[in-house]
Amino acid sequence: MNRVLVLLLLPVSIVLFCKPGKPPVRPELTSFARPVKGTLPWFIGKDMNPVFQKPAEKSKLRGLRNLSLVNQHGQRVTQEDLAGRLVAMSFFFTSCRGICPMVTENMKIVSRAFQNDSEVVMLSISVDPLRDNPERMKEYCAEHKIDKANWHLLSGPEEKVYQIAREQFDADVELLKGGGQAKPSDDFLHSELVYLLDREGLLRGMYRARGTAGMHKLVKDIEQLKQ
Repeated sequence: MNRVLVLLLLPVSIVLFCKPGKPPVRPELTSFARPVKGTLPWFIGKDMNPVFQKPAEKSKLRGLRNLSLVNQHGQRVTQEDLAGRLVAMSFFFTSCRGICPMVTENMKIVSRAFQNDSEVVMLSISVDPLRDNPERMKEYCAEHKIDKANWHLLSGPEEKVYQIAREQFDADVELLKGGGQAKPSDDFLHSELVYLLDREGLLRGMYRARGTAGMHKLVKDIEQLKQ
């Protein structure tokens, strides 16, 4: 009798305690924005998720902040020098015999497209600042025929360079997985990406420089931001 009663009450308990409806979903997993035609994204949060409507809080957006490094001519380049300009930025080091020469060569596509345009600036930031002083940077420019006034090869205090690369642009995510400790510059896994910054220094695009297709897309996106 008791077994029969349990079987009769079971459907009632399911109705009472299993209310219909969708299970709760973590908001960070559903925050991906739908692309908006004709609009380059901004990037937000730890995972650099793209958003196509600019948030009111600029501090949440990824971008370049508090820049103050020295170029190949021994001149200091600061955040104020970039204000109102569009920036194509990469990370490299002069003794690299891997991806760096290819990135440098492919960035010339962008340099040539805007060689007489004062609105566009190119930055190559060394992740080996202890060895890449202005004198070495100038030699590198001669070796790779970099002679554009709007292309700055930058170096400075190691902690400042790594803070820009790691904290602002996640340029060596794989190293951080090993425990998050800073490693010597010999072991620095620099990015092959070129980053596009708008006139406010905010990140608006990331482009692979291993081939040329990404650089041609970067040129088009710079033209879009200029308009």
